[in-house]
Amino acid sequence: SWAACAAMNTDKLPRSKLQGHAVRPKKSIVEVLQHLADPQNPEFKSVELTDVEHCRFILEKGVIPFTGINVPGAKACAIRGLKNDGTNICFANVIVQALMRTNGLVQLLSYVSNDERFPFYTTFRQIAREFYQGKEATSALDLQPLLAGLLEKDTIGEQQDAAEFLQRCLDSLHDECKWEKPQVDVAADGDGFAKVGRNHKKVEARQSGLLEDSPIRRIFGGVMKSVIRTRGKGESISVEPFTMLSLAISPEEVKSVDTAIQHELQQETMGGSTSKSVYIQAFPKILILHLKRFEYDKASGSGIKISKGIQFREHLRFERRFVEEGSRASPPDYRLVAVLNHLGEQLHRGHYTVAIRQKDHEWFMFDDVVSRRMDLSEVLSQSLTAYLLIYADVSSDHDGPSKVKIGPEMGR
Repeated sequence: SWAACAAMNTDKLPRSKLQGHAVRPKKSIVEVLQHLADPQNPEFKSVELTDVEHCRFILEKGVIPFTGINVPGAKACAIRGLKNDGTNICFANVIVQALMRTNGLVQLLSYVSNDERFPFYTTFRQIAREFYQGKEATSALDLQPLLAGLLEKDTIGEQQDAAEFLQRCLDSLHDECKWEKPQVDVAADGDGFAKVGRNHKKVEARQSGLLEDSPIRRIFGGVMKSVIRTRGKGESISVEPFTMLSLAISPEEVKSVDTAIQHELQQETMGGSTSKSVYIQAFPKILILHLKRFEYDKASGSGIKISKGIQFREHLRFERRFVEEGSRASPPDYRLVAVLNHLGEQLHRGHYTVAIRQKDHEWFMFDDVVSRRMDLSEVLSQSLTAYLLIYADVSSDHDGPSKVKIGPEMGR
């Protein structure tokens, strides 16, 4: 296993788990995760007990720290350019460069084997092998052959939206390795008691996509909660997961990420005695902010780019008022790890570059095959071109760095 062996502390594994068995599970990690989520499913009866025990140990004990960019103890991610020989694939190049330094995803990929049933996991595993060879790669990598099966045939060679491509990748990775989880009453409080609105009015609640879980949701997933209150009629609650938080930047008052978040989560009056409040119910470990630089222009009948400067900082923390009402959880401390830029005035004729934190205080700019060092001040000066901002949760807890498990809860 190219990174799994390096990432694992074998001194802590029972000897019986190391003798006579390969370190890599014999079944795909996808199948083992699904088996652990639903052991009674006859479809997964072929999973060998030793494989389940091995993965159970990794998922229970092998938590993923998010303070660094590379997989802890693994080989460093190579500084490697990506080709764009007239194929307009720069939108994918910047996404791959960023994802290959997201350690939770890379650690998961280290346990994935090639399987045509899971094309996205298989493809990203193959790409990850190219970045984690243990030595600095000298030649640029051509992603076109690797991604050919994931791109729609009629769009190959055309410039695409990097945000849409990233969302599609995350959604597909989630779909390939998801399991169901128990239904939660979104109108219940933390003790499981049903809430009632003011004056004992009924609370109407609905949830979207919350009955599914996956390693992708564990790493990139957050939950938004909308509460609509009408005087004399109680509350209506809507809860929805997200892996990318889109922020409108066209309003005149939006001049920074902070003001964009305030605009997105502010309480608004919908007319008469009805108001709407939006909260963050659960924060992701990896936070992806999408600055909505493209809008439809009715006059021209096409999309236009909003080329205004949006200031952003190295460290980000949501204000307490944006956390779900009644929650005792504190907003995470986020640290910037990547800035994806769009250059040009049109979505389908522009160019993408990405600035990435390679190590703790070391930044690199990737522009297809070209890479160079840059300092933090230059990174933060990209206010006019920043399109996607990626932050990692670096909060501390009693056990040290912020951590996340990538598999289902055990002992069910």
